[in-house]
Amino acid sequence: MLCITSVGLIFVVILLVLVALLINKRSKDDSRLPSAPGMQPSDPTEGNLLDMGQAGSFHEFLIKLHSTYGPIASFWWATNYAISLASPELFKENSRTFDHSVEVYRWFEPLFGKNAVHVTNGPEGKKRRQAYDQYFSHDAVSGYYKIMQEVCTGMADKWDGYPSGQHIDLKCDTMIVAGTRSEFYGSLSRAIEHRKQNPAKSPQELIFVDELIDNQPPDIQLSDAVTFCVGGFHTTGTALLWAIYYLCNNEDVQEKLYRELVENIDDEITPTDIANCTYLKQVVDETLRCSVLVPTANRFEHKECIMGGYAIPKNTIVIHALGVVSQDEKLWPQPTKFDPDRFSPEACKKMHHYAFQPFGFAGKRMCPGYRLGQAEISVALAILCQRFKFHLAPGQGAPRVHHGLVTYPVEDVWITITKRNR
Repeated sequence: MLCITSVGLIFVVILLVLVALLINKRSKDDSRLPSAPGMQPSDPTEGNLLDMGQAGSFHEFLIKLHSTYGPIASFWWATNYAISLASPELFKENSRTFDHSVEVYRWFEPLFGKNAVHVTNGPEGKKRRQAYDQYFSHDAVSGYYKIMQEVCTGMADKWDGYPSGQHIDLKCDTMIVAGTRSEFYGSLSRAIEHRKQNPAKSPQELIFVDELIDNQPPDIQLSDAVTFCVGGFHTTGTALLWAIYYLCNNEDVQEKLYRELVENIDDEITPTDIANCTYLKQVVDETLRCSVLVPTANRFEHKECIMGGYAIPKNTIVIHALGVVSQDEKLWPQPTKFDPDRFSPEACKKMHHYAFQPFGFAGKRMCPGYRLGQAEISVALAILCQRFKFHLAPGQGAPRVHHGLVTYPVEDVWITITKRNR
């Protein structure tokens, strides 16, 4: 008779054989699947990068790509095979992948550095994200409301001092992160050094910069500080610009928002106040969608997989065409029209979960500061919209836009304001 150990060993061997056969069968099945439709490289070394330049931007290239080949389409990022996804269903299929494409972000290496958190993959990237996320949780962001209100009230007081009819340059007043790279890095270096000389006095006072100082080397301290400043302030400032621009063009929306704010916001703004302003959230969400604020996100598939019924080879760059989806007229009728009612509570119940993902979604690696960004723009609008009525300055038309990391107006955007009597 076989002993129990022998029986167990035989069982394990049989199980391993069955798993191997299953993997082999799946591999054969995958090999019979077609490749994703798409473009051939127009240059042996540049791939389709020149086509992106001719299109005007990566986002505009993706619009043409998907209009030609459908919701999943392939192209070449230099010598690297890439696919782009442009449907909520396909987003869901790629929702568990963590790693980013280092190649896609290489264009921005001079600004962020080689080791910034958004290009750090694998266990180290997950470890760093987990350490940082605690400083941008709901509770952490709630603690920043007072300083947000102080900053936005200072901006409102500045506008309040302008003479009647004064033209205000929104790009100048809302784009907080400006200057040369050396100036930017210099400012952040001084801020980090100031914190070192004036550390937190208790665990409750610890903030993001303390995590950098305590646990990261100097080069990563700066790289990740830059990453979060660009995401948390420059992007939010651009979103505020677009929100005010859309409110100028939609007086009915502006008045409806004003009435809600007056009913719900007291002198000291709290997270509960903002949560009670459902139309404010609708205006913010529609601003992010209509402006195509963040046109793309990306991931990197190390292993062979299947997406949309197509075989995807290993080492494939995966682009999430967020901007293409946000302007898909099948999902958003009259997609260029600014209509906050698209995000009414009733409409959101019918919406596909992945149809609106302005902060990304995949692999627990969505924008780490999304709560901070939403709070910043909400507090700013809550203060400014109660104190002023916005108008486009005479002669101000629709601005030309550039789709980069974020979508921003090429020219200055000029407005005038009328002071409100609350």
